[in-house]
Amino acid sequence: MLASGALGAAGLLLAGCGLRWESDAPDLPLLPREPYPGLDVLSAERDRTRAALVALSSVGSPAGAPARGRLTATLAGRLAATHRADVAALDARLAQVGSGADGAATPPASTGSDPASPPASPRSSPRPSSAPPDNPAAGPSATAQVVSAERADLGAGVVSAAVAGAAAADLPVLVAARVGRAGAARLLGAQVPGAPPDPRVPAAVAGRLLDLVAPAVYGLEVAAAQAAPARRETATAAVDALSVARDQLDELAGPAPTPVPLGYRLPFPVTTPAAADRLAAAVLHDLARDLVAACAAVPGDAGALRAIAGWALEAWTWRARWGAAPASLTPPASPS
Repeated sequence: MLASGALGAAGLLLAGCGLRWESDAPDLPLLPREPYPGLDVLSAERDRTRAALVALSSVGSPAGAPARGRLTATLAGRLAATHRADVAALDARLAQVGSGADGAATPPASTGSDPASPPASPRSSPRPSSAPPDNPAAGPSATAQVVSAERADLGAGVVSAAVAGAAAADLPVLVAARVGRAGAARLLGAQVPGAPPDPRVPAAVAGRLLDLVAPAVYGLEVAAAQAAPARRETATAAVDALSVARDQLDELAGPAPTPVPLGYRLPFPVTTPAAADRLAAAVLHDLARDLVAACAAVPGDAGALRAIAGWALEAWTWRARWGAAPASLTPPASPS
């Protein structure tokens, strides 16, 4: 009886100690498992991205090339490909932190991109959108449904209050998915806020971001100088938009310990419009992806997160407007 009473008292004490719900957590007697704190945020974003994917699946078979502001089947297929990658990354993160991925299949690949124009890889070349004739666009109601799904929970921009409170390890995958949806909405004519006009980023972080943005602006300047006349206006606007971010970061970072270089090494010679398009696509994708990853450096800092995610959205948007196929910014999977 004494032994039973002692065990019971110990059990009551231990029951008050929680055990976070990790994927490999053992089932221990008397120890209740607590869900991962960010489970709801990850699940909600996975569901929103999946809903956008479902909305895109109603658009016809891909053909032709997309026109800005119109939901063509090709654009729907390319956006669907980015959303599939983001859903897969969110499911993987959910499985990594303890479950929550319900295993539901994503919509069939009926909106897959044109075989001749697969979704861009991080360093793939953009596909000019002027050669093939455009295929019929989706009707107003279908477009409105897609835009509504893409803009879900994006009224205040990429970073919502829930995302601002997410753990550092969850931020890259969350922001990647939200930038993809925000960029899609922008391509279809919707307004989604980007970086605030007066960003607040810690000086040390601003210095690291400046090392990402300054070379990208230089690469865009080179690409703009070699761009075809039809792309010259877009190229100039992209350079101007990213130059604002560079100047803001330069001010936030304070005096640089070393002089800023006059130029940067390019990945390949840029002497033709085609090479300029390739460079712009690579530079803007790499910048957007690296900015998304940098969100992990400022967990809990809503102002800094909004600025960094907003700059990533600008890079994603200008890449697509330059003529490159939309691409996911999902960071590479990391071991659990």
